[in-house]
Amino acid sequence: MSDILILEIPRGLTIGIDTFSLEVKAKQPIYGISKIPSGIHVIHFQHDELRYGYWFTHGNFIIKWNTETELYEMCEEKDLVKFENSLNDYISRNLVLKYPSIDEWFRLIEYIDWVQVCHIMGGKEKEGATVFYSDSSMSTAEETEILRKRLKNSNDDDDKIFDYTTVRFKSREAIRSDHQMEDFLDKSYYFNEIIMKKRFHGKISMYLGELQFAYLNSILFGNYGSSLQWHNLIELICGSSIVDTEYMSKLDSTLSVELKILPIEYIDILINDDMWIRSLNKSFQKERLPLTKREMQLKKPEFVNNSREGESEEEEDPYDRSFLLQEEDDSEDEYKPTVVSGIYYERSRDV
Repeated sequence: MSDILILEIPRGLTIGIDTFSLEVKAKQPIYGISKIPSGIHVIHFQHDELRYGYWFTHGNFIIKWNTETELYEMCEEKDLVKFENSLNDYISRNLVLKYPSIDEWFRLIEYIDWVQVCHIMGGKEKEGATVFYSDSSMSTAEETEILRKRLKNSNDDDDKIFDYTTVRFKSREAIRSDHQMEDFLDKSYYFNEIIMKKRFHGKISMYLGELQFAYLNSILFGNYGSSLQWHNLIELICGSSIVDTEYMSKLDSTLSVELKILPIEYIDILINDDMWIRSLNKSFQKERLPLTKREMQLKKPEFVNNSREGESEEEEDPYDRSFLLQEEDDSEDEYKPTVVSGIYYERSRDV
């Protein structure tokens, strides 16, 4: 169980804990959130058109306003006695919010492991960390590497990034020289032999954990790179003819929950129409996503039982091997979701 103390609120903002949020006025007497259940959580803030926050696991945390950066900063409080005295004082004066009941949160993070979060957010050396910063402007490691090479310089090594698993559909790693046609049309080799075995150690829980983490960074922070990764992981498994039945059952359940809580107004911003239409209607796995189809039917019925080709891109010629002449480092994924911006989540009217 975790508790958070907020030392001051100098300006009005929206504060969120997981998928719950509320409006708070400047200097309003709210001094924290208590009784946060064990597990992985995220606290997020929005003010001055900026959205950012902190992923955290169990501990006692302090949030304070930094006048120089004009951001709320979160850190773990090591002085347990001091923390508990302050917390009990605020609780006795009804100045602390109790963690709200959010049933869907634990399904949204079902496969996310904190060690995996540490690796994505900072690498092995961060395994002992309990807090990680996240915002809408953070790039992925792949995006950062491409930028470095194209600008022929290096970015600040201190830049915060999401180190997601790289998925390149047209890379030499994905397309074997002696199976070009097969691997171009069917991603089974790339999914099973490269991504699952070498990147996720054969564990579907790790694959789905990264998928869930990317999804949450997309909807909570409007992060473009995370949205791209979410779509890439869905596209990869649906574009493979050989996928374990257990994998698809878990994917179907995971995607259905994600779509269920996705407000309809997010669809035009977050969803890549063509990718979803392909996956639900034309992919190898189209018949193994009944729960996902049901939820999408409620959100966007035109995406289900739709056989149209992508309107925003030309039909690719499977016999065209020219992309294999490109250097892998210069290749880009062919399917990119709509740029995410201006994401808004449901707010509580009552504080």
